[in-house]
Amino acid sequence: MIYLLYSCYTDLRSRTISNKIVIIIFVLTILNFIFDREQPNYGALAIFLICGLFLFYWRL
Repeated sequence: MIYLLYSCYTDLRSRTISNKIVIIIFVLTILNFIFDREQPNYGALAIFLICGLFLFYWRL
């Protein structure tokens, strides 16, 4: 949770998010799925990916 808040803070402050923070969040997410035995919600993941790509290409 702290890494997510830190990434939001740096994104708002300097419009950049460190690759190190992204990797830490990715690893923690994978570990969460492994140890919780839950299946990821692929529909929600796809929607966020598509929305993120549109925002990126529209430079918002």
